[in-house]
Order: sequence, then C-alpha cells, then structure tokens
Amino acid sequence: QKYKPLDRISIDLMGPIEPEALGGHRYVVTAVDAATKACKVYLAPTKDAAAGFVKETISWFEQRGGCSVKAIRTDRGSEFLNKELMEWLQDRGIIHEKTAGYEPQQNGQAERLNRTLMEGTRALLIQSNMPHPLWGEAVRTVAYVRNLVPAKGTGDKSPAELLTGS
Repeated sequence: QKYKPLDRISIDLMGPIEPEALGGHRYVVTAVDAATKACKVYLAPTKDAAAGFVKETISWFEQRGGCSVKAIRTDRGSEFLNKELMEWLQDRGIIHEKTAGYEPQQNGQAERLNRTLMEGTRALLIQSNMPHPLWGEAVRTVAYVRNLVPAKGTGDKSPAELLTGS
C-alpha cells in the first residue's frame, strides 16, 4: 500500500530495559511514519507513562509534517488502550488501528524500528565504552541519526527531508 506522510504512524513500547537509564527510565516509546520512515523515540519511567508520549509523538509528527496524522497502529497493550487516550484520538479524528493479540508482525514497521534502534544502541555503547545506564542517550542518538540518513525505500532523501519537505 502506498502511504502519504502521516497517513499512519506505527507506535510501540520496548521494555522494561535493564539497567535503568539516567533519569529512571526503563521503557522506550517508538514511532515511525509509514511513508517517510521518520521516527521518534521517548524514554519513559513506566509503562503507564506511554499514553502521554503517544500524544507528544503525534504532535511532533504534525508540527514537522505540516498536516494531521490520520491513523496510528499499536498493539493491544494497556498503555495504548486507556480511556483518556482513546477519547483524545477520537476527538482529533485519528483512527486507532489495533493489531491482533500476540501478532507483532502486524505492526512490522514499529518492530523493525525497535530492532534497528537496539542494534545501533548496543553498537554505540560497546564501540564507545559508554556505561550501560547511558543506553537512553544512545537510543535517542541512533534515532536522530537514522532520521538524517536515507533509508531503504526513501530514494536519495532522508526521512527528515521527506517528512518536512525540505
């Protein structure tokens, strides 16, 4: 299926991750746009904090993409199914696609992003001899760099260029 920017954002939660990152974070909320492959990550101290980061993620994409998010895709984790988030999405006209239980491949873009981020994070920590509690900073760095480098399926443009149009 051919997507336009912000037609669908796939969102997932990784964690708990040990050791705890600086700031007491143990989870990572990850999001990727289906069309541009642009990604955003947030560190979260608890699973329950993820709902707030979903709202921030949508705002982040809309500010950069210049249009509204049409749909998000998540698994059926309780962090994505709370009443407040569901009402917020409905008020904004955002469709919430939920994968079938225990079918992570139905949210394949988010799962692939998670793998890429964790592989890059491990490589960065090992290569630079950084202490493991700095994994949070490393995962943010990997996501930042990933947005600036052309990705498979994006031609010669970076995800950031495709998202912002510049």
